[in-house]
Amino acid sequence: MFKNTFQSGFLSILYSIGSKPLQIWDKKVRNGHIKRITDNDIQSLVLEIVGTNVSTTYITCPADPKKTLGIKLPFLVM
Repeated sequence: MFKNTFQSGFLSILYSIGSKPLQIWDKKVRNGHIKRITDNDIQSLVLEIVGTNVSTTYITCPADPKKTLGIKLPFLVM
């Protein structure tokens, strides 16, 4: 996905403030929800992922399991 993209500094793949924060992500929800809410502590939009079990409500990237992210940067910041 990002193989042919110029990469320096940081490459953001999840940005909850954008208009479509989960555009490149696949979402699986069973017995839960994924919502964009305002966090009172930081006064900013965040993604809330809630489920009864971590194996039933989650997001994965890239959305297409046949693709790779192609990130060449040396560090992963979460």
